[in-house]
Parts: sequence; C-alpha cells; structure tokens
Amino acid sequence: MQQLNLNIQFNYGGNVNYNPAPGRIPSLMTQQTVQALITVQPLRPLTMDNTYLLDREHSVANGADVYESQTFRTRINYQFTRSFSARAIVEYDSTLVNPAETSLQRHKQLGTQALLTWLPHPGTAIYVGYNNDLQNLDRSLCNRLPGGACDPVNTAVPRSFTLSERRAPDFYQSLLPFTLLNIDRSQFRPWQVPKRALSRNGILCIRR
Repeated sequence: MQQLNLNIQFNYGGNVNYNPAPGRIPSLMTQQTVQALITVQPLRPLTMDNTYLLDREHSVANGADVYESQTFRTRINYQFTRSFSARAIVEYDSTLVNPAETSLQRHKQLGTQALLTWLPHPGTAIYVGYNNDLQNLDRSLCNRLPGGACDPVNTAVPRSFTLSERRAPDFYQSLLPFTLLNIDRSQFRPWQVPKRALSRNGILCIRR
C-alpha cells in the first residue's frame, strides 16, 4: 500500500510591524505565507510527514524586506508491532531580518528528536527519548591552540559553558543528550535514581 497526500496553501495579505527598528514606529507590511504538507506512506508501518512553512514580510511604505521566516520539518514514524514503535523528528527554523526595518534578531535553529515507545500491556507505557538542539552557531567559537589560533585538528565546538549561557545568542546550544519527551509527569513516575543521573542519562518511566 502506497499513499501520497499533498496540501499546499498560499496567502497574501497585510500585517503590522510591531517590532520596528529602534527610533521608528509600527508600520504596515504586506505578508506572503506558504504552507505545504506532504505525507508519504510507502509501507503500511512507515509514515513520513513533511512540513514547509514560509512567512515573508515587506514594508508597505518603501517595499523593503522586513523579515523572512522558514521552517522545514520531517517526522518519521515506524510501527514495528502493535506495542512497539519508533519516531524521529528533524526540524530546521530560520529567520532572516532587515535591521533597518525591524528589531527582530536573526535566528537559526536545528532540532532533532527520537522516541521509542513500548506498550507491554494496557495501562503500561515505557518511553526512551533523545533530544538535541542547535541554535545560532557562532563559527568563531573553536578549541584554540596556545598561540590563540583555532585548532585545525580538534574541530568540535566548545561546550564548556554554564546553563545560563545556553540562553545567550551566538552560542552553540545542545540539550542534555537524553530527555523524556511528551510525558505528563502527573501520570508517570521515574524510577528512583539520583537527580544527577536523571539529568545525564536516558529516562525510563512506567505508568502507575
């Protein structure tokens, strides 16, 4: 069984620039948006959902670009058996701005997620998840040699920043390597392990 579903929408209209450049007042913009949804099911247990979103804004006064936002998202789900499934999501978001027209900040983000689900019997669910997030990578960050130059051999981006620095712009951001995804904590309770271990390792939860 092979299935292909396609849905594309294009809209043209107006919007208001509520984030003008410093010293300027809000102004009118023309807005162009595109939403494309493509679902492919080449095999019965395999489903691939692909999403593309575009939001492009121009100034009505002078026709200058204000900002452009794009999102690419792919979600893959494989149902091995009725009780065991795997899901992976890759999403890329970018916002390009014109500093002369808006105070919004340029932004790029790449996120990946993976989730394994096992339902051994009704009322019990076990999840293992992975989550990674890269934002606004600063190419000037590198592992430096004693003389100050970037090390051409060790090309890994430095990650020895504090938790508060994760929120700062122009820093490589990566979430903890294993996290619990889409779980209501009021319904699930983690196994009794130290909190430090919970923050560094995968979490298995069993519904009570």
